[in-house]
Amino acid sequence: MAIGLNVLAQYVTDRARIQQTTASAGIALIMDDAAFARSLAAANPSALIVHRTYSANDHRWHEVMTPREWLDAHQATGGAGVTIQCLNEPNGYGDLSPLVTWCVEVMQQAHERGIALCLPNFGVGHPDTVNVANGALDPLLRAFVAHPEMTCGLHEYFRDDPMNEPYLVGRFTAIIDRCKALGIAPPTIAITEYGRDHAGGLSDGWRGVGLTDERYTALLTDTHRRLYAPHGIRCAVFCYGTGSGGMWQSFNVENSGVLDAIEEYNMTQQPTDKRTAIIKLDRGVNLRASAGTGGRWLTTVPFGAEIDVWLSPVESKDGFEWVRASWGANVGYIVRVYEGADTFTVTAPPPETDTPIPDGVKSEQLTDDELQALIEHYTAIAGIYRALQARRKAA
Repeated sequence: MAIGLNVLAQYVTDRARIQQTTASAGIALIMDDAAFARSLAAANPSALIVHRTYSANDHRWHEVMTPREWLDAHQATGGAGVTIQCLNEPNGYGDLSPLVTWCVEVMQQAHERGIALCLPNFGVGHPDTVNVANGALDPLLRAFVAHPEMTCGLHEYFRDDPMNEPYLVGRFTAIIDRCKALGIAPPTIAITEYGRDHAGGLSDGWRGVGLTDERYTALLTDTHRRLYAPHGIRCAVFCYGTGSGGMWQSFNVENSGVLDAIEEYNMTQQPTDKRTAIIKLDRGVNLRASAGTGGRWLTTVPFGAEIDVWLSPVESKDGFEWVRASWGANVGYIVRVYEGADTFTVTAPPPETDTPIPDGVKSEQLTDDELQALIEHYTAIAGIYRALQARRKAA
């Protein structure tokens, strides 16, 4: 789970860079270009690719359209691996029952149509954490459990000191805490707008306040590492692209050194030490889009299936240990330990035979056969060393 981009697709010059960052991040939000979103999803099948259609009403769809009307109007922008953004920064205070009821209904109808949604994308400072604790969002949280293909989208922006601004960032923990109190799995959460914003003004972005590329990158990556990565949450930095008339240039990371550093950080979140594994549990094991029991279900891997797993890193979440895994076209996360027993048997690759003696390696004391045996001996030692290093990393 890493850092991707919130893309103002009509106002960018380098689309290839979007693909590059998305490949390392596993998330991208594309506004007003459904075809481009589908191309990203095709190239990154395990990524969360969200498409947003801008509208002046997208903060109050629940007030102006029925769920069926909204789906009829937006359905064509989803599918083929693309999740549709539904709502943008609705009010999260006061009586939330009309919003929650609408969201539950639109999720049910989207599920019936085979459409994945990302909603409700509350703005920074929303929802009211008291509302969450008092149960105002409970029907919505239960709907996420019933429809795990849906994503809970939120916006969180910091100002100057992210780890000490709980009224701006980290409010997602109220949702996780409420799910724990209800005894249900938390939804898959994505921060669909992430970055630096003082008060929402056009000049309040990182460029507008004079942050250097290095300083802004440090804020983005350190905050993700400490606050979001432990919960397996992906973040989409707003924004990539200038926006109409250059209005969002203060926030724009295109043509900046920020992208190189983000991609370098993302690689530290990528799985390593790929092995072959065989499922042992006779009832099968769920493969999920993200680590955790609340991760979107992709498929169930049956007993005896041979899969690929990456032994590092290991993510501890919801009482289980999770590793990256792939089976067929599905790439996601699978439990590494279940009730104290390994859920898979790691099988080492077959030993190589007849390793050629490198040119220039000769000895007056040893025959070629003896040199061959010595090379195989040190190759085995190197393999043991790499395995030990992988275990240390996993631990």
